[in-house]
This record gives sequence, structure tokens and C-alpha cells, in this order.
Amino acid sequence: MMIVERDVWLSEQLGHDAFRVVLEPRGAGAREETLRRGDPDLHFLATCFPARAAKAQPAFYYAKVPTAHVETVVALTALGFCVVDVNITLSCTPQVITNPACHAGLVVREATPQDGEAILAIAGSCFRYSRFHLDPAIQTKQAHAIKHAWVRSYLERQRGEQLLAAFAGERPVGFLAVLEAKDKGKRARAIDLIGVDQTQQRSGVGKALVGAFLVDCTKNGSLALVGTQAANLPSLRLYETLGFRVCETTYILHAHVGGGGMER
Repeated sequence: MMIVERDVWLSEQLGHDAFRVVLEPRGAGAREETLRRGDPDLHFLATCFPARAAKAQPAFYYAKVPTAHVETVVALTALGFCVVDVNITLSCTPQVITNPACHAGLVVREATPQDGEAILAIAGSCFRYSRFHLDPAIQTKQAHAIKHAWVRSYLERQRGEQLLAAFAGERPVGFLAVLEAKDKGKRARAIDLIGVDQTQQRSGVGKALVGAFLVDCTKNGSLALVGTQAANLPSLRLYETLGFRVCETTYILHAHVGGGGMER
């Protein structure tokens, strides 16, 4: 079964239609039938893409596919999708820990509107490995703008549960955005986004932010979740050092139709 949902927020950021493609897994027998005859759900995309291209209607589509479902990836790439990322989800059941922020000479607290300008400056320049930054059809400038808008939605209380900020003296040097989540019916809190000032990376800021997040999870009795990119080895090492373990891997695929892509 396939569901195509318009992503209103992302459409606004890109300036043209953006859609999320959800492909629900089938049983083994159905998957064999799909390989033999072609997926009837994917036929919709196969007819939709040329129609949009003919009318010069730009659109962006994205899909997330478990890494074990290679046949689905093959079917999507035949339509014009490409793999831009392998997302790795990690989980951690926090124990009673000491916040490592103090060891890094940093203070971590909840961000306020007064911190917004400095935090947004970090959000709009620090990322390299997001799926938008890794997509060669999206300008780096626009990928930065998407992350800038993402964090602004936290500052304006339109998204998420909490926005933590790390300070060196009075200056914000990083942030961590938190979402409420569920994992197999259990309460969880997820790191939605984490960013560190380019001049402060690999200096303990990320560790301080994640440490503060885990302290909060310990207090709330919540499972901790985070997703990162396979290309982002520094983040993977950080999370594993703090007790996270891989629990899921997913291919991220993008398609740009009707002139929707942009060269760097």
C-alpha cells in the first residue's frame, strides 16, 4: 500500500510542492508478486512524474525505506528516485549519569527568545550531512535555509517539546531540539536536531548537549532516541560513546520532478 502526503511545511520552504511517499511493507508472497508484475501503487508515481514534467510543474518527493527492502529501492530508483542518505536510528535507556556539560566548561539550559538570533545563525551554517545537504540537486544555501527555518519553528513554539542551548560564557555555541516520541508503545524522547557552531565542533559541545538531554530522560524515565546519517561518523561515535546503540537503518530517497531540483 502506498500513501502520498503533501508536506505543507517543506513545500513552503522549497517554494514548490513537496510530497512524502509512504510504502507500507507487504508479506513475502506479495513482495514476490510485486517483483514479477510491478507494484500497482508505484504505477501512480510512474504516470504522475511525466505528467508534471510535461506541464513544467516542479515537485519534490521523498521516501524512507527499511534497508532490508532492496526491491522497493530498485523500484523507486527506476522511477527517478535516488538514495541520498542511509539514516541510522539509535536508542538508549538512560541510567543515572552526571551531566558532562560542567566538564566541558559549558552551561546547558533551555533556549529563550533572547538567544534566538545567535542560535539561528548556528542552525543556518553548521550542517553538512543532512539529507538536504547530501542531495546534489539542492543548493547548499537552500539546505541551510531549511535547517534555519526548522530551528526557528522551535523558538516560536510551533514544533517539538524543548530546545536546549549550550553556552560558553554568554554566547550560545550549540543547540539540541527535542521531540516527544513513542517506541513500541513506550514513552520516548527523541533528538530531532543537534547543531554546533562550526568554530566549536569536536570540542565537547555536542557531548554536553546530549548529556543534558540524557539527564532529562533519566528524570522522566524515558527511552532516548536519535537519528543520524551513515555519512556522519563523528556523530555516530559520539552517540555510541554515550551509550546509544543502533536499532534501525533506513534508506532515504529523493526525487525531483518537473525542474524541481537545483544545481549547486
